[in-house]
Amino acid sequence: MIENKNKLQKAEDFIGWKSPDGKLEVIGIIEKSKHTKFKVTCTECSKDLELFPDGYFVITKSQLDRGQKPCGCSKKPNWKCWQFLILANRAAKDSFIVHGFAEEFKGAKTKLDVECLKDGYRWQLSYNNMKSGRGCPKCAGNIKLTEQEALQKCVDICKEMNYDIIGFIGGYKNCYTRFEYNCKIHGKQKVSYDNFVNGGRRCRGCAKSGYSTSKHGTFYVYQWTKGGHSFIKFGITNQKEIARIKQQKRETEYNYKKVWSATFEDGSIPLHIENYIKNSGIEIGIMSKEEFPRGFTETVKTYDLYLLESMVIHSINSYI
Repeated sequence: MIENKNKLQKAEDFIGWKSPDGKLEVIGIIEKSKHTKFKVTCTECSKDLELFPDGYFVITKSQLDRGQKPCGCSKKPNWKCWQFLILANRAAKDSFIVHGFAEEFKGAKTKLDVECLKDGYRWQLSYNNMKSGRGCPKCAGNIKLTEQEALQKCVDICKEMNYDIIGFIGGYKNCYTRFEYNCKIHGKQKVSYDNFVNGGRRCRGCAKSGYSTSKHGTFYVYQWTKGGHSFIKFGITNQKEIARIKQQKRETEYNYKKVWSATFEDGSIPLHIENYIKNSGIEIGIMSKEEFPRGFTETVKTYDLYLLESMVIHSINSYI
């Protein structure tokens, strides 16, 4: 409640008033009338200029007398649809893309059109359910794919890896259905859908042979981020660069951003660069296998990026 209520006679006398919790302060008058509207700031909400571009709020003295708050600190904020989308995107964080509303806006129960960043699945989800932690139904295994949807995921991987598609053995039934493809080097391969799409299982022959200096090779550097944490991953590959990165992405919640890469006809150069870095004394392997299963041994701290780039230049000069 507002103290010294009887002493406040003029609207101007109310300027400078602060709420009992110290968050709200009256800083001016917007409009004088029977129900004068005051300009109010909040110690928290006024700092959020994305959500509240004006930096202040409008409210009457009688509303403040009743303990009402005109900002996001209210028990039931009166969000506009554009503010609601900002809140939804913040709640989505690094898990979803919010494409907009799936229906007419009607508050926190309004269905949103969202897309999972991990598997690309698109569905409708309310803001309340998003805030409560409800995630992608496909990632949770609650959505059964059609045979065409499952096959398309296999097709995309085969294109990345330059495999020839044969198809499902006996038709697609579930995630344990066997998928068959042809590796141009090692011939026909059979693998379960789950291991192929979700587990990153590829041709065993190619996996055993590993990186080959007889083929052209790529040295790459990527930044991986989740929330407020990031790290740098470097590595080498004979594959298409993005194919290797997508293999890594399938087994981690981190999202990637390319820093740079270089491809060499002489496949021994990328291997020389990698060995040079590993023997330089820089701290590597900062991520655990649980956090980043594929290639965790070639990870460095983000602030070592410039040092890493300097080492690459030195290693190439020393090789030449």
